[in-house]
Amino acid sequence: MLFRSSSGVAVLTVTGNAGGSITLGASATPGSSNTLTFVITAPPVDTVAPTTSGVATVGQVMTATPGSWTGYPTPTVRDQWYYCSSNDTTSACTGGAWVPVSDGIGAMTLAYTPGATEVGHTLTFTTTAINSVDSASATSSPTGQVAGVAPDAPSAVTLSSDTPRYGVTLNIAS
Repeated sequence: MLFRSSSGVAVLTVTGNAGGSITLGASATPGSSNTLTFVITAPPVDTVAPTTSGVATVGQVMTATPGSWTGYPTPTVRDQWYYCSSNDTTSACTGGAWVPVSDGIGAMTLAYTPGATEVGHTLTFTTTAINSVDSASATSSPTGQVAGVAPDAPSAVTLSSDTPRYGVTLNIAS
């Protein structure tokens, strides 16, 4: 709809049809016309939240889905894994802050393998969508606390039947 504001400026309010266009024609004098075409843009909107799957354990691969986004122009997405700096298991990360995982390999990909530094901490996955209009972020629910891996039990050590003497090498088999 076209309205004239109190200052005499025409105001056009449009909803919906992101990515479409509107062409306006105007004529100040008979026989002349000017047209303007406007492309309707829209900020990124998260329509399906990101999720994570897998077991939060050191050495086990976790995977994420970035969710679904709308907007025009089509948003570009950036992904990032985070861990809570406290041992809080809630999405509030009480007593801490969400810190970007910085392993240099999986921190900004859909697959991530927790390391020893994340033991006892929860993980989340955040997708940020960006276009020329705006940016928006959405975050998965936190995982459970990352569990460590029990060390392997040492294997038995067997001494050889050699009698230890000065200058003789003692053989040890494992």
